[in-house]
Amino acid sequence: MKFVSIALSAALIIGFAGGALAEDVYGDEDGCRRATGEGALGDDLTILREDSIEFFESGCSIDSYETIEDKAILSASCSGEGENWKEAYEVEALPDEDGFVIWSADTPQYRTEVRRCQ
Repeated sequence: MKFVSIALSAALIIGFAGGALAEDVYGDEDGCRRATGEGALGDDLTILREDSIEFFESGCSIDSYETIEDKAILSASCSGEGENWKEAYEVEALPDEDGFVIWSADTPQYRTEVRRCQ
């Protein structure tokens, strides 16, 4: 499934005005630095693309999604450091409408805000 579908679905449920999201890349500060070629300053980074999620030493391809109430639940196939696993992530639009908050369904206490990378 494409991130544009995820974003638009999540956006529609919570009133977020969508755009050409498939072309956008979202990240935390270091994620955006890596995505734009500047180089990350640390090892705690997140990049959210239309069909994938990238971390410092691992990455996930988004296999499917469903929307529940005000969030999208992503099913992902992940790999990193010689391992492969399945992971569920939850995504909600930020109230200021320029990004999302994402977290692993297994560890909801660790949430990351990602904003459109410039």
